[in-house]
Amino acid sequence: MPITFAQILQVLISYKYYILFPLATIEGPIVTVIAGFLSAQGLMNVYFVYLVVMAGDLTGDMLYYALGRWGFKPAFERRGKLSNIFFLKVKALQAHFVRHSGKTLLFGKMAHGVGSILLTAAGASRVSFGKFIIFNVFGTVLKSLILVLVGYYFGSAYARINHYFDWLALGTLALAALFLALYFFTVQVSKEIERDL
Repeated sequence: MPITFAQILQVLISYKYYILFPLATIEGPIVTVIAGFLSAQGLMNVYFVYLVVMAGDLTGDMLYYALGRWGFKPAFERRGKLSNIFFLKVKALQAHFVRHSGKTLLFGKMAHGVGSILLTAAGASRVSFGKFIIFNVFGTVLKSLILVLVGYYFGSAYARINHYFDWLALGTLALAALFLALYFFTVQVSKEIERDL
């Protein structure tokens, strides 16, 4: 069951900075908006909120990266047929990340709903940790600033903001699914054309 706004708000009011970091690691965007709102009410310091949510968000991103890098391969190696499918997809993903790693990482960072998938895919694709961190820090600095400011200035409308996040997540997932389907379709068609030549 997902955490509600009211629950996050109550927990942040009660425990403030003690709970902000772990919450930002787990549920970054919404927690950031709510913490920005509490800063506007004088219950938290906006500068400290910004630093803590950036640290929490980056920690969550590194956990997704680690899951992709060290968690998926052993799990799929034990599953026979799935192993071949997995490694073929990872190989295609690796080629994509070689050509477009910066753009893909920034898109994953800014897109609500598919970020965790792309960050995990970056780890599975063996994107260098240095490159991963550089693009993620850049994206996190910008995204966290925007979300803190949204909470600070428009946080009283947090129920509507959550509704928009839900629609944004669904739209982003749909676009990502369409992009992946087109990408793999194009790869398949080009392989068939090469075979026919």
